[in-house]
Amino acid sequence: SSDLLDRLHEVGLRVIVGHWMPHEGRNVGREGWPWEHSYERSAEAMDREFTAVVDRIGGHPAILMWSLGNEVRLEPRYLAQADRFSRIVHARHPDVPTSLTMVNAPPEGIALIRDHAPDIDVIGANVYGAGAVTTALSNLREHWRKPFYFSEFGPTGPWWGPQTSWGVRFEPGATAKAADFARAWERIAGDPGCLGGCCFSWGQWQRERVSYFSMLLTADPWKPRPTADEHRFTPLADELARLWKGSYPARRAPRIDRIEIDDRTQCDIVVPPGRPFTAAAEIGRAHV
Repeated sequence: SSDLLDRLHEVGLRVIVGHWMPHEGRNVGREGWPWEHSYERSAEAMDREFTAVVDRIGGHPAILMWSLGNEVRLEPRYLAQADRFSRIVHARHPDVPTSLTMVNAPPEGIALIRDHAPDIDVIGANVYGAGAVTTALSNLREHWRKPFYFSEFGPTGPWWGPQTSWGVRFEPGATAKAADFARAWERIAGDPGCLGGCCFSWGQWQRERVSYFSMLLTADPWKPRPTADEHRFTPLADELARLWKGSYPARRAPRIDRIEIDDRTQCDIVVPPGRPFTAAAEIGRAHV
């Protein structure tokens, strides 16, 4: 809304406005119900509705860039619609860049954007883990050759890596996640063609497991709309502060570096039902 943009402008913030766009064909709603979308049949209505949005807020000084879809399947009909939206923005505000986001920036996806959405100025890549960031940087430099940024980045996600014998992914310790996060940012910041990145997530991430990406936690992570004073920082927030400001906060978040169960530290530990066991945790040093 324009009121929100006004408040952001007052405190010196500029934003990337995300315009939600569906997949071509099958989509799944928040309640789990599938529904179908056709860009060909809805193009005229979508152009009209988007034009009204741009005419209402497009000239606001708090807008840094438009993002026309987040992780939408890179299919020609969607990309053609994103290209029309980009032209609508540029016709009214030539100096405001447009973008869309993709996962991991594979060469074939970059080629589709280049061929079917040539008016897009910037690619945003959602990439997790320092190794994946390195690959994405190489692909974007070679195949895009225009500005790009990391629309999401963080430590390697829970969809990769070893898992337990019962199928649950291991979660690295706080120290390992912070180190992976820092390596990813150093590679992003060190690339001259990269505009920067948006870390994920300043808040609580309630999918997969709440501790994985969250930089802020509360005693009840499932409570809707916690107040600011209920939040507690995590080691990832400390690492973000160091990367942003050059030093850690004076008061550091507690950090668990290792957990033992019955003197075993490997993750895939099975305890028979009803059998007592002992657990111990090694707590990293924190400033209190």
